[in-house]
Amino acid sequence: MKISVIVPTYRPKAYLYECLESLENQTLNTFEYEIIVILNGDREPYFDQIQDSLPLNGKLQHITESSVSAARNKGLSIARGEYIAFIDDDDYVSSTYLEDLLRVSSPTCVGEAQYQEFQETDSATAHSGHMGFGSSCCCKLIHRDMIGSTRFRPFRNGQDSLFVFEISDKIKDHKLAAEACVYYRRLREDSAYHTQKGWYAIANRFRLMHEYSKIYWAHPSKYSFSFYCSRILASFHYLLSYLTHGKI
Repeated sequence: MKISVIVPTYRPKAYLYECLESLENQTLNTFEYEIIVILNGDREPYFDQIQDSLPLNGKLQHITESSVSAARNKGLSIARGEYIAFIDDDDYVSSTYLEDLLRVSSPTCVGEAQYQEFQETDSATAHSGHMGFGSSCCCKLIHRDMIGSTRFRPFRNGQDSLFVFEISDKIKDHKLAAEACVYYRRLREDSAYHTQKGWYAIANRFRLMHEYSKIYWAHPSKYSFSFYCSRILASFHYLLSYLTHGKI
């Protein structure tokens, strides 16, 4: 098994099935990848609906905890693939996505896709290009040896970048896949990212900066100081935007 695709989902809507359809229609041979959907939180009425629409190379599991971190960790615990791809349930990918990423990835190199953002109510592209390397675990193909025993930490927001930072000591290189390799990211107003408000949002960022610092200063020779600084500055930018405008 070459690739395990992990898709966490919480109270999914129609967009999940668009995501699954894009994964079912990959040019990579069906026997070379598996699709792992982790339903977190409420089981009904979603479980049977997802099961009925699951591709032949898909599997579905349910966990009671309403957490994207817990869902991804559950997916990692049952994944059989040599490489891991994370895709959010409200996003979808181009038909050559997995094949193109596999072509540039290796046990020491992370393959990266182009991305295009679009508004939920408007299919027009809002932003496109190359997502910052440390900003998300999506848009990437990561060898399982890079991940090892590392798991997502229980943050509602920012757990992606913290996870990538924590495994960055094992990443020697990252390469951009072909232009046709695209991750389509849906911008939803009710996503966890956009609904995080008040002191919780502020406290969450300070907690993240604390975790980055703990990881870096425990082994400063293993991690890039410039990468560490970029994560701290990104968190400060988040806080400044929130305190100035009340939004990110």
